[in-house]
Amino acid sequence: MRAVALMLTLCLSCMLPSLASSGDRSYVFFMCNRRCLSSLCNRSENGGPPDWNKVHPVDMLEDTIRWNCPRECRYRCMWKTVEAFVSDGLPVPQFYGKWPFLRLLGIQEPASALFSGLNLLLQFRYLALLCLQFDNRLPMFKYWIAQYLGSINAWLWSTIFHTCDVPFTEIMDYFSAVAFVMASIITLQRRVFPQHPLLNYALPFMVMGVFLRHVNYMIVHEFNYTYNMMFGVTFGELLALPLDQSFWSWLLASLWHQVKCSRRS
Repeated sequence: MRAVALMLTLCLSCMLPSLASSGDRSYVFFMCNRRCLSSLCNRSENGGPPDWNKVHPVDMLEDTIRWNCPRECRYRCMWKTVEAFVSDGLPVPQFYGKWPFLRLLGIQEPASALFSGLNLLLQFRYLALLCLQFDNRLPMFKYWIAQYLGSINAWLWSTIFHTCDVPFTEIMDYFSAVAFVMASIITLQRRVFPQHPLLNYALPFMVMGVFLRHVNYMIVHEFNYTYNMMFGVTFGELLALPLDQSFWSWLLASLWHQVKCSRRS
């Protein structure tokens, strides 16, 4: 069954780049954002600061995470669009590939930022335990160190991104998460097949090539949240396959069946 799920995931990952968010492309959102930018963000005739600074004083935290008038307009219009969809009996839409969020003190997704930060602290804790309680001469020691550093990097950018959603933090969050998943494949290979010389040299180059191809597609062609997520899920499935007893049982049974059929023929 996992093999079937993997094939479906691969198919979905090929189709999903063409999907778009209905919320930010709706007429309600477009007109609301247009009016908000015109009335709230336009500078005064004498070239003074935006009127938004007068009606919405920015505190220190919001200023630090670069919360500005266009982002405020998108936030307000997002919820107005959600209300319009719900009142018409339509499901809650996504915006720019993501679900609506509640802002707190300028933090765009406070719950996600909190849990990402807690995960980050746990990674630091377990990295410290690894360094203190295990001999650094163990064969897998350096791989686990690299694994925890990759995890720390991924959760760090996840925390930053959910706190401040701007293009740079979005790129770093998405690519750091995918890089961690891809690196985990190499760590797993070294743990399960440590004496396989071909895999030891070929797999890192293969994984790096796939990762760079993914980055190139996201940057050059289309930066798509759903595609990036499905890409990570697909390789997460690949990562889980060597640990899935049912998959190996199915594979061995299939190979044995082919051997018996070839002998009969």
